[in-house]
Amino acid sequence: LDYRLRDMCGDEFVRQVRSHAELRAIPLVVLSADERDSVVFRCLEAGANAFVAKQADFAQFRQAIIRTADFWLGNCRVPFVVPPSGGNRLAGSRRDALYSG
Repeated sequence: LDYRLRDMCGDEFVRQVRSHAELRAIPLVVLSADERDSVVFRCLEAGANAFVAKQADFAQFRQAIIRTADFWLGNCRVPFVVPPSGGNRLAGSRRDALYSG
């Protein structure tokens, strides 16, 4: 999730997602070139699981994304959640999608 969204800041988006019980288990990782402590704190306080600094160099940025994906999609176990409405289970993103193309 990019911190600088078109219509709102990332911390506000995180708050909105966290306000929905059926979405609370989804990991939210905020990416931003703005590494000020106040920005990082606002995102984490809003409920983001992590904050990743964007790298100016594309190769470094790509590696940061791959390491983040390896952690969240490889090492962490995020439970499937059945929404209170009885809808379909939420599935996490497939790690393969990140590495394709």
